[in-house]
This record gives sequence, structure tokens and C-alpha cells, in this order.
Amino acid sequence: MTSTFENLVDGYKDFIDNKSDPRVKDWAMMDSPIPTMVICLSYAYFSTVLGPKMMENRKPFNLRRILIMYNLIQTTFSAWIFYERLFNFALTLLLRKQEHLDRV
Repeated sequence: MTSTFENLVDGYKDFIDNKSDPRVKDWAMMDSPIPTMVICLSYAYFSTVLGPKMMENRKPFNLRRILIMYNLIQTTFSAWIFYERLFNFALTLLLRKQEHLDRV
């Protein structure tokens, strides 16, 4: 059992030291998985234990108007993007047909 664990640890160290991208070695949270694991575990603890405990005697925020405005802005932006993509697609098809007619 010990040799299996040692092989696993040695394989992991080899992967981190020799097979990782050397360009990102000095980047934040890229030299070790521990900071990322700490952030993930802190988030899980806060969202499942500490957050509900802090909020159990508080009144919820009224975000109805803010969410309506947010959704309206997102819908408008999505419709605009859809219109632009549709217009560009139609223009591309038209230009391809025109190229084809110019060749004939």
C-alpha cells in the first residue's frame, strides 16, 4: 500500500515539475494546486455552512426591479447580437452569390 501511495506522489511531483508548462510557473496559483483547493473549499464552506448561519435572521433583499432591468438589458443585447449575426450571414450569402454571378 505504501509503494502505491509513493508511486502516486512521485508521479504527481513528476507531472508538476517536469511536464507542466514552464511559462506559467511564476503565475499566481499555478505553481501548486493548494491555493486553488483552499479557495474552492472556502467557497464550499461559506455557501453551505457559514452563509446560511449568517443569514438565518435577516430579511432577504428586494431585487425585483434590479433583476427586471438586468434581464431587459440582457435580452436587448442578445437580440442585437442575433440581428447583427443574421445580417452578416445574409450579407455573406449575398456577396457569395454576387461573386458567382461575376464569374459567369
